Formats: sequence, C-alpha cells, structure tokens
Amino acid sequence: DQRGGGRPPTPAPAQLSSEVERYSVGRQRFADLGERRALSLATRFGMLAYRAARPSGGGVLPWLGRRAMTLIKPLALAVVYALAAPRRVALLGLFAATALAFTGTGGIGQVGLQTMSADSYDSQLYTMTAVAPYQGYCPFGGQCEGIGEDFGWFAYAPVHGDWTAIADFSGTSFGPGVLFAMLLVAVFAVWTGSRIGLRFGRGLARWVPALAIAAVLLAAEYWLFSTGFRLGPLGLALAAVLLTWPAAIAYRTGARIGATVLTALVFGGVLVLAEPDAYSGGGWILLAAVLAAYAHMLLLSTVDVLAPRPRNTATR
Repeated sequence: DQRGGGRPPTPAPAQLSSEVERYSVGRQRFADLGERRALSLATRFGMLAYRAARPSGGGVLPWLGRRAMTLIKPLALAVVYALAAPRRVALLGLFAATALAFTGTGGIGQVGLQTMSADSYDSQLYTMTAVAPYQGYCPFGGQCEGIGEDFGWFAYAPVHGDWTAIADFSGTSFGPGVLFAMLLVAVFAVWTGSRIGLRFGRGLARWVPALAIAAVLLAAEYWLFSTGFRLGPLGLALAAVLLTWPAAIAYRTGARIGATVLTALVFGGVLVLAEPDAYSGGGWILLAAVLAAYAHMLLLSTVDVLAPRPRNTATR
C-alpha cells in the first residue's frame, strides 16, 4: 500500500482487466507505476538530484551557488512533478489559473466609482450578490440599513475591497495581471485537452478532440467571466488551500493534511498582514504564492512526507 506500506487493496475487476490488457512483459512504462507511486519516486529522485547538484565547500562561488539552488528549488521540483504527472499538473494549473483570473478587487473599483452615475451606482449596489463573513461596510461612510444585516454569509451588496470577501458579482479584476492569468488559462486548457486526447490516438486523431475540449473549457470560462463572477481575496486563499490536497497526492495522509494546513496558514497570514482591498492590486498574491512555495520546500526537506515504498510480503 503506497499510503501506509501495508498490504495493497485488491483493485476492482474492471480496473484489473484494463491494467492486464495494456501490460506487456518487457515493455513496462513509467506510467504503469500509477500516478501516486510515480510522483513519489520522481520527488525522491528529484530531491536526491538537487542535493547532488548543490555545490559544497567554502568560498564565495560555492556559497552563491547554494543560494541560487535554493532559489530555483521550487521551480525545479515543479518541473519534476509535471514530468511525473502531466495530466494532474494540467488540471491543477487550469484550476489555479482560473482562480487567479477570476480574482477581483472585491467590489466596485476606483474607475467604476469615477464613471458611474448615482442611479447606476445605487442599482449595482443592490443587485450584486456578495459572499463574505462580514457585510457591514458602507461606501462613503455612514450606515447602510437593510444591507447585509440579515443574510449572514449571503448578502445583497458588493464587498467593496474587504479582504474577507469570498466571492461576488462585481465584475472587477486586478488589472494587467488578469491578462497573464488568462493566457495561462488558455495554455493549461490546451494542455488538459492534449492529455485527454491521448486516448484517441496520435496526430490529428489526438489534436482535433484536444483542441475541441480546450475550446469548450475556454468557452465555459468566458461565459462565467462575463457574468461578473469574481473571487475575493479570501476566496482565492480558499481555492489555494483546496488545490493543495490533490497536489499532495504522493504524501502520507498525515503529511497531506499538514501541507493543506500549511497553505492555509501562509495565505491567511499574508491576508491578515496585507489586508488587500480594491486599491492594493495583486502584489499580495505573488507574495503569498512565493512564501507558500518555499514553505512547502522546507516541509519537504525536513519531514519525510512521501508515502513509504510498498513492502514485499512474500519475503517475510
């Protein structure tokens, strides 16, 4: 068992039949190990290669080399992860890029306040649906009676830059960073389609359905984006926490839970310290992502998080 090193569970008859049909003696592939085992092996070998390539000894150059290796460690292991589990990386990347592209300022931004008339502002104020733990903020000060007082987490008012916003329909975004996120969405959509299209064959038999799948994904995302749905800062943090669980599939169960909690602590800490609002931009996202990446590298280097190698009960 890759999770605990004990006796592996018996696969379902259909799964076992499928695995036997595509198994060829002498022509085993890396993918035959299964995604969990392949990721575990790739991560272990990646860590060994990293330690072997890291310069040793005294002097300025070895010291600079070690610092440079530390800086590129998250990127190097991300490449190893992508080579070991390309389909999972494509899907995770698609969801992560989508969450980033859909992250808004949490309400009506500065440009909207300058260009809206009073009537259209009041109309948008009462028709937007926002989801946030706290809805008591009132624009321009004062008290807003009847707005967000009786609905708790579901209130009919935009969040107006409150970092506790989970989601709303404000239609606002962080700006130029959204264009980059949308480009990533397109790349990961094509990648996801190409991985799914492998089952149809090679050449045109693969790429025609792959591009069709990518087009459907992009059309669905465009439709949702056009509705004005946006994630708030807290919503993006929750998305990062949720994506950590499937990303840590090669970990032991306890370590997998710990990795998810670690992501929550990092993003939560950045949110509390930065308190992003409608005018702070998306710098806090980059800071949280970088800190989370190095925090997970520290966890991977100090704790044996990977599942143990399956034991051979026949030799006991």
